[in-house]
Amino acid sequence: MLARDAEILAAEQPDAIVVDGRATPVLLKARQPLFHLANWLGYASFMQRVRGAPPFPLGEGQLLIPGVEAIEGRADRPGMFFGPMVWAGWTRLSSASPPGPSDILLSFGSTGEAGRLAPWLARNLPGRYRVSALGAVSLEGRPDAAVFPAGPLAPHLALTRVVLCHGGHGTVMESLLNGRPLIVFPRNIEQLEIGRRIQRLGLGRLVDRPRNELEPARLEAMIESLVADPRVHAELARVSALLRAQSGAAGAAAALREALPSA
Repeated sequence: MLARDAEILAAEQPDAIVVDGRATPVLLKARQPLFHLANWLGYASFMQRVRGAPPFPLGEGQLLIPGVEAIEGRADRPGMFFGPMVWAGWTRLSSASPPGPSDILLSFGSTGEAGRLAPWLARNLPGRYRVSALGAVSLEGRPDAAVFPAGPLAPHLALTRVVLCHGGHGTVMESLLNGRPLIVFPRNIEQLEIGRRIQRLGLGRLVDRPRNELEPARLEAMIESLVADPRVHAELARVSALLRAQSGAAGAAAALREALPSA
């Protein structure tokens, strides 16, 4: 990898290097300005707090952070916030049938424990909730539930009331962009850090125990507290407006141009 990246840098002679967690430009001691496209809230903020330094290689160069400081927290190193980035790759795939309204959206991605968690939720969520899910999951025993192939979140977020997820940065930011509260079932330190922040900001709830120790009544109370509390809705509306005011990828490009020396 080092040799191949060295060849690319030598051949292309870029004005700047933008990486997504790739360490080789640091190891190669590249001369060009280095930028990391990385969220701060999550593993980086956790490492900064417990070790006093961000994880390698984020200690080098500058950060391009896909969020806003009000959510991510202050990055204790050079960083530029440019607003959320929504992955648009799903538009290249065949579209699924449009979703219908739901009370609960399950969105656990492809790397979590959706295969075990989704059936548990299907059994334990009160029957009055309409449930929909993204991905190859089973909601057996809940005939009114709807399961959709993995695809764009936005159409589903527009028609649901509460999102249940693992707390990945992309899902969380897109849910907040659409003004939807979250219940986070974390699987790792990154997701736990994000879930804690979301709960602290009043934008959702963190599940702080394994599912087999979570009483269904407690989960129901979490959902109802998010649906019924006008303070939650007001804060979600404020945060959604804050995120929508940012320009996403265009903001990242502008921040990058500003940080580069004049030609």
